[in-house]
Amino acid sequence: MSHNSVYQANIRRLDVLQKAVEDQGGTYRQAETVKLYGQNQVKAVAEISLPGWQHRIAITNKGEFIYDNFGAQQGSMETLHRVVQDYNLAVTTERVETEQLLDEAVESYWIEEQPNGDKVLVVDYVE
Repeated sequence: MSHNSVYQANIRRLDVLQKAVEDQGGTYRQAETVKLYGQNQVKAVAEISLPGWQHRIAITNKGEFIYDNFGAQQGSMETLHRVVQDYNLAVTTERVETEQLLDEAVESYWIEEQPNGDKVLVVDYVE
């Protein structure tokens, strides 16, 4: 029996997603369909496998993750959250650099890792 879960992530840049997945020790490949559990298949644009996860995760053309979570036996959601966090930081940083989203009041910016492993974009303003 299948118990698909959907994680709304708004993934648009598959190249950035691939790097985020690989940075977390996972694998990425483009796919038209992904077999989740048993005979359960979903339409997708890519699939990923993450450390500790028993089954593949599908990425749909809507930018969402679909995975089977029967009995909550899937891998740690923290790993998937970190992939999404790395993806969002990379996309944001690229936009800041290419579209000049920061004004003259910004002296610098960087990504900082917190003690719990989360990453944040830090902006330093001119005084």
